[in-house]
Formats: sequence, structure tokens, C-alpha cells
Amino acid sequence: PKGLELFRGRMAELYVFGENDPYTATIPTFNAWTKTLPPGWAEAVAKTHGFFFSDPFPLSSARKWGRSDEDLVGHCYHHWGHLLVASLGYDGRVLPPWYEEGIAAVAEYRAHGRNAVFCRGKANFEEPTGPSTGGPGAKKDPGTKVKPGSTTKPKPSDLPADFDPKDLRGGAWAGALKAALAAGSVPSFDTLCTRQFTELESADIAASMAIVQWLESKNALRAFHDALRANAPASPFRVHEKPYERIACYEKAFQAAVKLSTKDADAAWRAWFTNR
Repeated sequence: PKGLELFRGRMAELYVFGENDPYTATIPTFNAWTKTLPPGWAEAVAKTHGFFFSDPFPLSSARKWGRSDEDLVGHCYHHWGHLLVASLGYDGRVLPPWYEEGIAAVAEYRAHGRNAVFCRGKANFEEPTGPSTGGPGAKKDPGTKVKPGSTTKPKPSDLPADFDPKDLRGGAWAGALKAALAAGSVPSFDTLCTRQFTELESADIAASMAIVQWLESKNALRAFHDALRANAPASPFRVHEKPYERIACYEKAFQAAVKLSTKDADAAWRAWFTNR
């Protein structure tokens, strides 16, 4: 049937559970179906709202766990986005957290105008709701420099007041991002591309959504995607550990997509989004 080419000849399998026990009981079975998950994965996802993986075939599992039906549906839309982007050109390596999450968040938003799920860490004192399956995080990069007195992760109190999780779930990410850009609370791309899934915050994900849409507006998203695939780090890492490798990866991707350096591309998407 038309569409099977999306997942290398297979259909995606989406499992949805209204109760907790069936969700946790099936984790060992799903874990046995793939050889790509890191140690400790089963224990981790037993504490979350859901999970996904894309190898050897795309699978999503989510449970209600005190949420509304609409939020559970949103989780499936979000995972669908993850499965699509993770499968496109898959070669055993995984994609950067900011990029994959940006695609998934845009996919959910376009499906029903909301963002019930953001795969992130404990920003705003919330637990992750959609964990990565990308393996252990890269070591902290000692070569990454920040200004004296600053940190690579803004505290929740440093974010604009309208970057409220409830508002974001209602689909208000664009307005919140514009306010964050005006307030200077959006991290630079050099910082964003170092984030692991557990380090992503609301501002990071909203910025990722905007970058994805900016690339799409230039008809450049596929070229960017293909360049990321070609220059991805070895699995299970999603982020290049060495700064020069990380910089080179994005220089190639932005040059292939929009003929801009990473620095100029970072400035360009901000100007584009601010003036929308």
C-alpha cells in the first residue's frame, strides 16, 4: 500500500494503554524486539508516559497515566513525528535531540494545534514525558566556553513569564518564543546543538520548532536532514563529543541547505521568526 516506503516496507505499530499495568507489562516484550536500546532502558521507560523506537521497525507505546484522552492522542501524534524523522534515511545512527524533537513537536502541533508532549528534562520542575531511545549522553564538552557567570542552561525563573507549560500544551509556543527572543532568553544554536534529550527545555524545543519551519520555508529541510545523516556521530551518540566535529557537522548541513554558515543561519531564523 502507498506509504510503506516511509518505514522501509513496514507499517508502524502504535500501542495505547488506558491502564498502567498493561503498559509496564509489555515493556520487556518490546525491549526484546530490538537490539538498539541502551542498558537501563526498560527501567527508565517504566517511569515515563511512553516511549518509541525505530529499529528494526517503528514502534510507539504510550499510556494515559492520569492524562486526558486528548493528551494521549497528542502523545501518539508526537511519537509519529519521531518515527517519521528517525526512519528517513536511517543507517543505524541517530539524529540530534534538538532536531528530532523539533520535527516531532511540529508534527503534533500541525495534527491538532496543541503540544501535549515535549521530550525534555526537568525544566520547569516537570518530569520527561517522552524519553529518548538514543543511548547514553555524550560527555560534557570541556572545550565549550560560556561567558563568566553564565550557564549553558537557563533557569526556569530566567525564562519569560508566558513560557508556561500549560500554555505550551495549548499550542501557544510561537507567542512564547517571540517573547523569549525579544527578552534574549533563547540559547544560541551553538548551545542548542549540545543538548541531550534530558537537557532540552521549553525554550530549546520552541526554538527547534522554529528552525525546522524556517528550513521548510526555504524548501531546504530535506537537504539539511540528509547532511545531518551523512555526518552523524557513531551510534548510540546523538551529539558529537568533540567541538570541532560538531561545528563541522552543522557547517556542512547549513551550507547544503541554505548556503549559510551556522552563525548566519542562527541569525537568519531568528529574524525570520520575529518578523512572521
